[in-house]
Amino acid sequence: MSPYLLKTVMKVLPSVFLMLLLSFPLYAVGNDTAGSKVIGAQAEDIIFHGTVTDVFAKDSPYGVKYYYTVLHYGYKWLCEQATYRTACYLRK
Repeated sequence: MSPYLLKTVMKVLPSVFLMLLLSFPLYAVGNDTAGSKVIGAQAEDIIFHGTVTDVFAKDSPYGVKYYYTVLHYGYKWLCEQATYRTACYLRK
């Protein structure tokens, strides 16, 4: 390898590496397909297949709502389950 080529690679390589390092997290956040709210059967799957760490209930005029804190694949979710609706919200 010629000294000129080696010098050029050593100058360019750190800047390319830095650009890749800085652009990857922004790209990953922009393409988050999970979203922060899941409803219906997907929310029920999170409750059934995750690890429930806390449960509490709250009376409302329409019946009882159950709230679950669930760990599912490394994410923490707050799920609410009512008579006709189940929803889970991603906790940040």
